[in-house]
Amino acid sequence: MKTFRMRFADFTAFTRQPRYLLPLDETPGQRTTATASLFLAEYPLFLTVSALSIGSLLLTSHLTGQDVLRLLNPSSRFPLTVLIVAGLVAPVLSETLFRFMLRLTPARLEVAVALLLLVLIDLSYKGIKAVLNEQAVFWVVPVWIVVVWQLSRYIRRPAVYTQIERFWQVNFRWVFYGLALVYALFRVDNTVSLTDWQVLWLPVLLLPGWLIGLYLGYVRMKYGFWFAVAVHALMMSLSIGLEIIRLL
Repeated sequence: MKTFRMRFADFTAFTRQPRYLLPLDETPGQRTTATASLFLAEYPLFLTVSALSIGSLLLTSHLTGQDVLRLLNPSSRFPLTVLIVAGLVAPVLSETLFRFMLRLTPARLEVAVALLLLVLIDLSYKGIKAVLNEQAVFWVVPVWIVVVWQLSRYIRRPAVYTQIERFWQVNFRWVFYGLALVYALFRVDNTVSLTDWQVLWLPVLLLPGWLIGLYLGYVRMKYGFWFAVAVHALMMSLSIGLEIIRLL
């Protein structure tokens, strides 16, 4: 049985040299119960990363003067809804955006392309609407569907997908780090509002998201997507638990 030191060494080795692996939950012949057992045995590493993350968030609160751990609004009329969204919905959406694509398949690539096109449409919709007026939506949606359909057919070509997958594997290290960094930037953008001088603290403020992004990416590649969702949900539950204790 692996000790905590060995598990921590596995994690740090993976983060130093990320590897494009087949997760255990996608490995032929690997039993789900066996994978879950291995996953649960890593709880000391999970608690350590969670403690470091919460400590970093407390440091962020100190540096910015903002309560970044506040998830629940005491005046909220629907606290249960906030808990469900923060503890269940948010982890699924976050992992879909930032970790789902780490393990590439044609279907996942098609979903990523469709979502990326939606993001681009959202960013440029004001300009499109200025040209097409109120009829913009009747043009944008059909065009989006046709473009996604054509790109999906193109991606499904064996020669094309083989080249994309080869590129993904060769450059996986930078894909892994890049998604972790984007996740960290996303967390900072949605957590704190920085003044001019506080921007100087940005490297420090990125540390919590960077650490969590690396760990969740490690879990996703070692165990599978839904295990990363479970870890993310557990991390959120710890923060929510601290918030509930403060509100009592």
